[in-house]
Amino acid sequence: MKTLVAFGCSFTYGDELVDPNLPTDNKYFQNEPYRLANSYPGRIAEHYNLQLLNTAFPGASLESMRWTLDWLLNKSEYDINDCMLIVGHTQAHRHSWFDPEIDVNAPGWLYPWNQHKHGSWLKEPGDDLDWYNLQRLWMKKSLDFQWEEYNLRQTVQIFEGIKLKYNIPVVQFKVFDDEPAVDLPEFTFQQIAGDNLAKNGHPNEKGHQLFAEHLINYMDSVKILEC
Repeated sequence: MKTLVAFGCSFTYGDELVDPNLPTDNKYFQNEPYRLANSYPGRIAEHYNLQLLNTAFPGASLESMRWTLDWLLNKSEYDINDCMLIVGHTQAHRHSWFDPEIDVNAPGWLYPWNQHKHGSWLKEPGDDLDWYNLQRLWMKKSLDFQWEEYNLRQTVQIFEGIKLKYNIPVVQFKVFDDEPAVDLPEFTFQQIAGDNLAKNGHPNEKGHQLFAEHLINYMDSVKILEC
């Protein structure tokens, strides 16, 4: 096993993990090593001596996480047989829209797996009026708790199928509290991180550290590396 691949939204991405020693306000590219190392996937990868591929993305949905899995299997250079997957399931009511105009091969684009407009971005009309209207209409006409249950259950089953097909370690859990009941561990990232939050509500370095320690203990207790 060579690579830990993490799936999720801004919590797993490590949003608001910013190196305080960076000298400029434009910290995006310079901050990448700090964000990755201090996110809970980075800490877990270091613990197990694995390289890290953190495919989580701010605003991501379960749908876009499934797309990312397909990218890993069919479009990336990674060998799934050499991977361990960590899947932090985000809120089941989220929706993402595939956008073929996003050029994932554009210079400087760091996320070739992300080709979606995420509904959580579309809170104001702004420059994406058509996408905004599409998202509002979908929420009005289609969003329902039955769909949320289906959405989460489908995603869990897909990742479980990958675990069985390739005989690789896969650990799944819910990031947020109060999500539909499915066969996942009782703990959540939100629960374990507690009040250790940055100013905009994402777990800070301490929150990520606490969850990494909790998840490592859980993985060792269920012997996930032997699955």
